[in-house]
Amino acid sequence: MAIEGTSFCFITSHLASGEKKGDEGRRNRQVSEIFRRTTFPRSRRDVDSRPLTILGHDRIFWFGDLNYRLYGEKHMARRLIKGED
Repeated sequence: MAIEGTSFCFITSHLASGEKKGDEGRRNRQVSEIFRRTTFPRSRRDVDSRPLTILGHDRIFWFGDLNYRLYGEKHMARRLIKGED
């Protein structure tokens, strides 16, 4: 979608769940596959006829159940939040 010359891409996905060794790698591979396989045809009015990729957009919004975990002690998370980090 484009609004006043700015292109927007909206993605929704449900990545692999799990906390076992290797599960994060599966999620990362799924994200890589989404980037690799997703293309969008340009309109006929565009001079460039190559397909547009996700990363070719000006603004990207990625929604869904990404299943990434934050690992660490509760006190560490609270300290980072308090420090706005």
